[in-house]
Amino acid sequence: VTADAWWSGRTDDGSARATPQPGGVPSGWSVAIDFGTTATAAAIVRGDDVDLVRFSSSTRMPSGVFVDPAEGLLCASTALNRGGADPGRYVRTPKRHVGRDQTVVVAGSTVQVRTLVSRVLAAALAQATAEEASDAAAEAEAALNTVKAEMAGLVGRMAESPLPYT
Repeated sequence: VTADAWWSGRTDDGSARATPQPGGVPSGWSVAIDFGTTATAAAIVRGDDVDLVRFSSSTRMPSGVFVDPAEGLLCASTALNRGGADPGRYVRTPKRHVGRDQTVVVAGSTVQVRTLVSRVLAAALAQATAEEASDAAAEAEAALNTVKAEMAGLVGRMAESPLPYT
């Protein structure tokens, strides 16, 4: 979970929801995460508008987690790709362990199931936060360009005016 968000609970269908804290991305939005057995999806909700989060070239990311002794827990496409080369370190469906196991053994290491799940949810939330911040930055840049254009027009009118400005 990023510093820009806090978990506000679960919806009736089991998906996690997060909303931004002050100081992060602009308020007025929330994130719905569908943590599936093999794929995870997320959507940014702003009032009545819902936009699917893009993970690379798709609106879904693999729910699997790759346990790397040097890099830690990797998820999304990175985990899937690394899991192809070293399947013993890849937990393809961490959701299947929820409610059944507290830990799983991966390549000789014991990993808590909640840690695997939280890593997938954190990755989905991080991508949603990055998208929302990017959209907010684009909106702010457009507003700034409008203000600059208005100021340039005002300066031009002032330069043409016969009245002295002090």
